[in-house]
Amino acid sequence: ADSNAVSATGIVRAIGAATTYKTVTPATVAEFSDAPVAVVINGSNAGTTAASSLVVTDLDADFFAAFDISQIGAPTAIAGATATVEVTADGATWTTVATPHTPAGHLVGVRVTYSGAIAPNTPGSLPFTAVLRDATVGGAQVVIGASQVYTNDVASSVAYPDPTLNKGATGTAAVTVTGEVVNPPTLTKAYS
Repeated sequence: ADSNAVSATGIVRAIGAATTYKTVTPATVAEFSDAPVAVVINGSNAGTTAASSLVVTDLDADFFAAFDISQIGAPTAIAGATATVEVTADGATWTTVATPHTPAGHLVGVRVTYSGAIAPNTPGSLPFTAVLRDATVGGAQVVIGASQVYTNDVASSVAYPDPTLNKGATGTAAVTVTGEVVNPPTLTKAYS
């Protein structure tokens, strides 16, 4: 027998944790290009016990003032959980949509909620496509100067059967919009 072996019994304490991040491709677009940006919002139950829900939300007023969501894809499937995709046009009222979804108007946020038994270290994600506007929702220029960086935050929250374990996390991605340099017209005047 191994004299260094020790038998131990006990209870492993459950730990709640969340992770989140966002990807944008490409990370740079040109002004007036109508180039699509592929966005994926991601969150996961990073805890040591099963969660009862995972919510990943992208609700960023500055980003969505400059970009329109043109298409929302299907969320990744999580075994043992159902996914619900919601959108908002005002930041307060959320409406459930089936995916894929093509919005009829301007949106200021999108989220996916997973409900059920979400195993530890299980990620969920939602892809969507955003297109740069020619002007912001308020009518301002999208780019002032040579370039403008639009950061975009995403948040996730994980809820557990024991609410003292509930956690949240945030992540950020950025899109740089390069300005179109417009040369002023040259005026010449002829005298006769």
